[in-house]
Amino acid sequence: LSSSSVGRRQLHLASTALFLLYQIKDAKAIELPKALNKYVKRKKLDPLETYVPAIILCQAQFEDIEKALQSDKPKYTDSRSLLRSGPAASLRINIRAVAQYASEAGNGKVASDAVDECLSALEDLDSLLLRASRDDSKASTEAMKSKVNTAVVALD
Repeated sequence: LSSSSVGRRQLHLASTALFLLYQIKDAKAIELPKALNKYVKRKKLDPLETYVPAIILCQAQFEDIEKALQSDKPKYTDSRSLLRSGPAASLRINIRAVAQYASEAGNGKVASDAVDECLSALEDLDSLLLRASRDDSKASTEAMKSKVNTAVVALD
């Protein structure tokens, strides 16, 4: 690269950084995303009725995982596959959409906390199932059942 192209690149980066600093300085932290919204196309949410049945099916799927964990020799890899397939595969999208509807209805904080709690419990469950499938003695089925229960309660 020539020194002039590096200079132009640095100038471009510096001007972009200055522009962003100017925007942040003059706009409140909450207003900046609003300013960017006109440049970002967001998909309009589908009707609420399209998301709720999938979430209910996820609850049933998680209860199936909990039942599978109650057997004498649970198949952790099968439970992990069940956690990643069917309605559970699109759970993240569905619960965030429902949380957006709740936010528009004035219950955004409660919904956001429930989404975070559910997703965190599912990530922990996935980790526990993976560790158990690798014969890690610290990954107890009781901890897994607790994570499933936390996720189901958060979905309610």
